[in-house]
Amino acid sequence: MKKKIEELAQKVYKPYSNSRDSVEVVKIAQKNGFAVAQADLKLPEQGFILVNNNVDRILGIPTKKLIVVNSNLDTADRRFVIAHELGHYFIYAEKQTMFAHRDMDGALFAQRDDIKGKDEEEQNADYFAACLLMPSESFSNAYEEIKTNCSVRNKIVMELAYKFNVPLESVSRRIKELGLESQQS
Repeated sequence: MKKKIEELAQKVYKPYSNSRDSVEVVKIAQKNGFAVAQADLKLPEQGFILVNNNVDRILGIPTKKLIVVNSNLDTADRRFVIAHELGHYFIYAEKQTMFAHRDMDGALFAQRDDIKGKDEEEQNADYFAACLLMPSESFSNAYEEIKTNCSVRNKIVMELAYKFNVPLESVSRRIKELGLESQQS
């Protein structure tokens, strides 16, 4: 499943790739028909996605596809939440089903909470977000480049988080997913 998710993220990312390290996730969402909004959500809720092709407005916004992200999060976390919500959409659209957390008259609804012990659906959406925001080839290359100048793991993680504009925890997880840590001396 992870290989398919990685390929899907690459497919979504490729038309919007550029020479910059930081993926323009809001632009990707907008180009795929999403309105992206921020709201003062109560933690642990970090964001949610609503898709309903049977309406012209969602929560008063003229759109059929909406991603809402918690305005209390920092930029890196907001970017990850947007990518996570796109993961819900693309993974389950790829499966040709609109199944998610709740079914609202055939519409897609999913939300991201900052909780431990996430189910498979949430883990898959997180993995999609990591693949989208930290594409394996560019991330691995950046890791190797930074590692040649620094051997302190925390500093490597911080530099990668800055370079890709993602949360530190996501960088640590991506290093493990790509098997880069075992290569570290």
